[in-house]
Amino acid sequence: MVQTSWKMYSVLRVRTVWIWLLACGWLSAPSLTTGADDEWAKSIPKEAAFVWHYGGGESQREAFEKTAAFEAYFQSGLVPTFKKFAAALPWEIIQNEMAMEVTGDLTLQQVIDVYGFLYQRGFTLAVCFPEDDRGSWPYQLVVIPEAGAHLSSIGTWAESAATAALAKKAAAAANDDVEPKKKAEKSEVEKAEEDTDEPVLKGVPGAKAKEIADNLGEGEASAGVTAALAPIIGFDRIQYKGRTIHRLHCRDGHAKVVWAFWQEGRDLMVYSGRPSVELVIDKVTNAEESLITSRSWQRAWPKLEQPIAETSHVWCDVARLLKRYGSTTVIEQQPEPITVAKLLKPLGVDEIESIAWRWGYHGRHLVDVLDVVTPEPRQGLLALYDQPTVSLDRLPPLPVSVRSFSIQSFDAAHTWDQSEKILSGLAAMLPDELNASIHNIGSKFGNENAADLRRELFASLGNVLCTWSDTDQELLSLGRFNLAISVKDAPALQQTLDRLFEVIQQQGVEFSHTASTRHGCPFYVFASKTAGIKPCAALCDGWLILGLQPQTVEAAVLRAKGRLPHWDGDVVKTTGVEIPKSFSGLTWSDPRGNVRLAMSLLPWLADLWSVNAKEFAPGVDLSSLDIPPAELVTQPLFPNVTTTIASPDRIRWTTWSSTPMNDSLVMLIQSYGALTVVSEVWGEDPLDFVLSLVESDPVEEDTFPADDSDDDNEGRNIFPK
Repeated sequence: MVQTSWKMYSVLRVRTVWIWLLACGWLSAPSLTTGADDEWAKSIPKEAAFVWHYGGGESQREAFEKTAAFEAYFQSGLVPTFKKFAAALPWEIIQNEMAMEVTGDLTLQQVIDVYGFLYQRGFTLAVCFPEDDRGSWPYQLVVIPEAGAHLSSIGTWAESAATAALAKKAAAAANDDVEPKKKAEKSEVEKAEEDTDEPVLKGVPGAKAKEIADNLGEGEASAGVTAALAPIIGFDRIQYKGRTIHRLHCRDGHAKVVWAFWQEGRDLMVYSGRPSVELVIDKVTNAEESLITSRSWQRAWPKLEQPIAETSHVWCDVARLLKRYGSTTVIEQQPEPITVAKLLKPLGVDEIESIAWRWGYHGRHLVDVLDVVTPEPRQGLLALYDQPTVSLDRLPPLPVSVRSFSIQSFDAAHTWDQSEKILSGLAAMLPDELNASIHNIGSKFGNENAADLRRELFASLGNVLCTWSDTDQELLSLGRFNLAISVKDAPALQQTLDRLFEVIQQQGVEFSHTASTRHGCPFYVFASKTAGIKPCAALCDGWLILGLQPQTVEAAVLRAKGRLPHWDGDVVKTTGVEIPKSFSGLTWSDPRGNVRLAMSLLPWLADLWSVNAKEFAPGVDLSSLDIPPAELVTQPLFPNVTTTIASPDRIRWTTWSSTPMNDSLVMLIQSYGALTVVSEVWGEDPLDFVLSLVESDPVEEDTFPADDSDDDNEGRNIFPK
């Protein structure tokens, strides 16, 4: 029998919804992946700035069932087990844990039915920015294919929702007690009204308030209150261009928001925004005003060299957003405020035309392609990708147990120049005092001697940078952070490093280093009086190797010398992907260890649930016997690979994966878990503990946002008949 503390029980109960989301969302995420078919885009106005199109679970069902993810998560029985578990969860628990306020007779089954319909048929969400005189407010448009037949049901629901909301507001207004007046003396009329303890309506005389309160029935507002609130909440039906439009509107202060529903062909259209919906219909029905006529949209979706069965698109017109919000003030300061456009310019982000992201399948792979459309010449952060390309034959000797590595193009001089421009541009926006302080700090390393050192250092380095994880040296996950830079002139680099360390010590920095020779290679160990770690560097066989602990660097040297075995895997064979001959960057990651770790925890969590859930979720059974063996899940999987390629008009990231689980995310979780255990010994918070390793001054704790996923379910009718 699994024993657990009350604290663990409480945490388990509070996290019920996360188990539900994990079960029905992340494990099903591979199947929620959209397509570049222009047909659906014809119903979206040209003035759209953000579009999310999901083609539906059935659109590429056959292609998905050929993927490794389908075999690992569905055929193993893992997803069906959690779907059954999620469907049995009490609706009240989900509402409470998600802080949902549900009115009416909405049930969990109806929620599942609606989501199942959207999952099967798909949807398109667009956020649009009017180009005419309708004001600066954006509006949202949702297109649900094949759902037009449900317009009448939705209209009935909207009308009843408006009536219920109106009655609720009226009841709340009529029962709002008058606050006691803070006066020493009160009139006899005021005292009499207060002593009656009868409900009073805000802004309405006491007698009238009593009359309204007396006329309130079971959940129904009186005619007087309804008339007063009708301009705030309302529902109506109008006819426009042969369409019946159901409108639900509400007003909050001076802002009026309208929800409108109508049928366009066989599709259901849902509009949310400021009036007028008639103008939006004019846009939707005008072929010359559709999204496919947008030049920005057309440039975002070139054909792929290796076509995929596409299922989803996300597109953002960055240029349109900056045009609309670029003049918005971010920081108020003198002599002129910092606007969005001014802040983004040093970063080079203001030159982005659009961002386009598509998902799909290719054989056994899940594929996603991210394009940042930004023509040359690029500036700021984007200019860092305009460097000489690299290839896979330039990899350093990696550990046999390597789980992930990354190889990137790296021109040190170019990177330094661009970084300096970015920092200078950002510093120029700061107040004079802060700007001067930054220049004083930079002057220590910007004098003539330092500039000479930089030139010598950059001249001796190559253009390949590689990082990897060394799982054999994983104390606190420090072994995961290793770096190697290719070297063109090792003797010159060694002399430059010795001079560089002397300059740093002359600046009064509390820093010391020791230089020695290990295995025939120069070996440096760095330390400070406040740090608890010892970063190291070594020059060996054309590589400058750096790590956070001596063992990882020495192991790399021994691999280069042939004293230790090195990874001899083939990226093409391990991933099944044709890799370009040259690229700006490539990341290889094997997710099987992380999936295996997750699967090893599931049986324990299932038993923990079964012990503690009887009190708040009786009848919802989940035990370790329901969890399939880890090997059944990991066996179909293979390493993921991402390539980065910069071309004259865009920067593209393409990921070919067997599972969406990311090694970096799990690395962070593992690292935090390890720090939690260690810090408990010292009685410190993990973040404070890790910060104390690198600096002595206390630092405020950071908080990180959580990440949620969605579920997929079998399709049913969206609304009961």
